Amino acid sequence: MKLINRFSMVIVFCLLSFMLKYAYAMPFEYSLERFEVIGNIDGYIVDEFNDDMIEPWKINRGTATESSGLLTLANPGERETYQENNYIVTLEQSDVTNYFNTDSSIRVVDGEGDFEATSTWVSDLPRLNQWFQMEVNIGKGENLHFEEVILEIRNADLSLAEVGEPTGLAVTFSYNYLEDFTVNQLYYITEEDAGSNILLSLIFDDSSNLFTGEFSLDGGATYQSPFYPYQTHVDEGRFSGFGLTAYSMEIQAVPEPSTLLLILVGFAGLAVTKYYAPPLVTTIKPATKYTGIRPTNTM
Repeated sequence: MKLINRFSMVIVFCLLSFMLKYAYAMPFEYSLERFEVIGNIDGYIVDEFNDDMIEPWKINRGTATESSGLLTLANPGERETYQENNYIVTLEQSDVTNYFNTDSSIRVVDGEGDFEATSTWVSDLPRLNQWFQMEVNIGKGENLHFEEVILEIRNADLSLAEVGEPTGLAVTFSYNYLEDFTVNQLYYITEEDAGSNILLSLIFDDSSNLFTGEFSLDGGATYQSPFYPYQTHVDEGRFSGFGLTAYSMEIQAVPEPSTLLLILVGFAGLAVTKYYAPPLVTTIKPATKYTGIRPTNTM
């Protein structure tokens, strides 16, 4: 009996994954008007997204367009599905990356001085179960993501707590090492805190290899930096690129095996539909450690 139940659960997961591929995700669309780097090897670099060309960025996943002075990340994005506890999680994301090389117009080099990289987002705060972010990647050998430092704005409702995601509206400063060790610091905000463009900044101290994250919710009039810095190992590798990403996440409870027949009926119905959807990728989500930080006063 246990073997039958396990086999049924595998079938349920596969069928749900297939159906989620054809489901319509919550629409997302987030735009930037500026990306700049101050300091380091070139002194000052800026991309104001005003030439209607994605370059020097590359579309890594999903949908990204540049038009009228804006870089926009939107769905359809690339979908990834995995099982967490008794839920099927679908993550849809669109992102662009600027991988450095000798011809890159946007680049930073370890040992060439401090720098501050800032992305200016003209979008509103994220909708429920969505977020947008900027990141810097550190490579070693052929691995372009040996380390990642990420700053994001996220908004998650209580349903995502079922799959280990922190809930609420927050700014998150994260550090990933070898894709299997993650630390996140959260600083909770309110909708009233945001009054204009949102600026996300990653600041690098070249002498210590420390990264600090700071943000502005009022178009750069004031900045907040409530996070402790992250120690990186860029001296063992190199800076490999910047990334800009928008996400949407949805979860669906895994039904009991007794409902398998109903799912099979639904599967048969889906078989005759012809909706387009991006490629589906199935992975196992790595363990994540979260550290919550709440403001001590209200601005």
